[in-house]
Amino acid sequence: MAASELERARALLPGAPDAMLIEGLIEDLGRRLELTPPTNLHVAASFQGIKDIQVADMDWAGMLTPSEDGAFVLTVRQGDRPHRRNFTISHEITHTFLPGYTVVQHRCGGSATRSLIGDPHMESLADVGAAELLLPRRFLQPVFADLPFTMAAVKAVADTHHASLDATLRRLLQLTHRPAVVVDVRQSTHPDGDSQTMIHRVFSNSEWCPIAPSQLSGKRVG
Repeated sequence: MAASELERARALLPGAPDAMLIEGLIEDLGRRLELTPPTNLHVAASFQGIKDIQVADMDWAGMLTPSEDGAFVLTVRQGDRPHRRNFTISHEITHTFLPGYTVVQHRCGGSATRSLIGDPHMESLADVGAAELLLPRRFLQPVFADLPFTMAAVKAVADTHHASLDATLRRLLQLTHRPAVVVDVRQSTHPDGDSQTMIHRVFSNSEWCPIAPSQLSGKRVG
């Protein structure tokens, strides 16, 4: 079996972190194809040997399946919002850079179990590549440098890049040099009319709360 692009990159840069190598490979892909935001994912998929992108009613967020002609079919979950599906498509495209993709049918992100089939390290790398493909560093870093820390501003960036707010927030915290913590607070109303405000999730790039998500997520406020 031929070596994957990640394996070839490892040979050229021994000791370099896999995440750095994958981000570099996806950036090279974007430059080679002259991709600009919002990224044309069909062009990127076709270049990587994916002949079709389908939407289906299924539990898995995404699947990458080999076909008889040697190409691949990428399937994403119909129930997900379009921008969430874009991240899944980008994730599955990144799998084509990783070891084993030619012989393994990838099924990623079960909605019922939130489980993954495959190596957790490979799945994490696919997320790294997805972020670079959908929200390219070379375009986003100058934008984030001057972006006000408001949800309206982040949402505008997400809409421009056809990305989910979740993915854009994570990318912002990764690329900005400013320490930041984002707390997603949501209000829900029970059938008996009682309402409560909960911390849904926490994103942080600040050292003062490295375990804040596990400590704060699900806590009631107010």
